Amino acid sequence: MLTQKQEKFINALITSSSITEACKAAEISQTTGYEYLNTASVSEKYERLQKQRNKLTLDYMQAQSYKALEYLSSVLMNDEANTNERMKAAQVLLNQFSKSLEIEKRGDKFNLGSDFNFNL
Repeated sequence: MLTQKQEKFINALITSSSITEACKAAEISQTTGYEYLNTASVSEKYERLQKQRNKLTLDYMQAQSYKALEYLSSVLMNDEANTNERMKAAQVLLNQFSKSLEIEKRGDKFNLGSDFNFNL
């Protein structure tokens, strides 16, 4: 069972950019924060919450990537868009399709990668 201070620290750690920031938010010293992290129950809960947050982030990014691909498809199919916009949309769609095939061959999860850019 975790104490209220430990719970507060874990919650702060999930939303903070550093242990120092989390300790300040939880109103504990850095020494105490590191002691908490060395406690099995605290580190297990922190890891579990971090995995949940990562999954939510991945799910959100996947949904947004579908929206981006739909947008690019609409630009590609828009006869009123200028040729440069349509060509750029086609190029990005083909690049992402090629990447997804490579990833599928490796058995990895679909990932648009850091160079996904649909500035037209």
